[in-house]
Amino acid sequence: MDDPHRTAVVTAVMAHKSRVVTTATLDDMNQVCRTTKHALGQLKKSETKKVTYIQDWTTAFAGAHVFHFITEHDGAVPTWQRFRKQCAAEPFRHMLWEPAQQAIDSCIKETGISKERARDAMQWRIGNMSYSFLREQWAHAYLRHRGVEILQHPLADALFGVDGWVDNTVISFFIGNRTFRSASGGRKNPAATYLGAAQPAFSYINIELPAARKFGVVMLPTAEQLDRYVKRI
Repeated sequence: MDDPHRTAVVTAVMAHKSRVVTTATLDDMNQVCRTTKHALGQLKKSETKKVTYIQDWTTAFAGAHVFHFITEHDGAVPTWQRFRKQCAAEPFRHMLWEPAQQAIDSCIKETGISKERARDAMQWRIGNMSYSFLREQWAHAYLRHRGVEILQHPLADALFGVDGWVDNTVISFFIGNRTFRSASGGRKNPAATYLGAAQPAFSYINIELPAARKFGVVMLPTAEQLDRYVKRI
């Protein structure tokens, strides 16, 4: 029997058009990164990371889907505060906000932890998604600024680990965080795992972006770090 939730995801993603994320300028992204509020507030990593129920939680709509949908709906890459507001509103509420609330309730029932701690763990999880999305969109904008005609779509991201492509070159951004994705290993599989047998063959470039070193800011790569890849693309 078909899963209606998965069917809704397929319908939404197949209909999605990526326009804003392929035209946002470096100035646009600098402004978003300057004005976004701190997605993690005063949360402590040592406490939120212990809530494995939330850390391992998944939902039908991947976080990448929702960030892309809201971006195209708004006509701009959202700050954290804008993203939270849109997540709780229609037509996006059923994608992430409601499943997250349900996961918090289930976590409390199954683990016995407090509601505050479960909510903090969820904010840590989604807040880090926001930082990753902003980092990656800044990198996209910088590459376009340097003349690289990079494209992207949430279907390629969520299914194949493809963060962007130029002709037959697949580009993946890796955050220096072994829990989720890093060039040396980690939880998410590289794009070649899914596309390695494709003919004609793709070429692959993995760009590692910096993990957070300061609390409360979007950690961006330097121009020098990205320029190392420009000639290879």
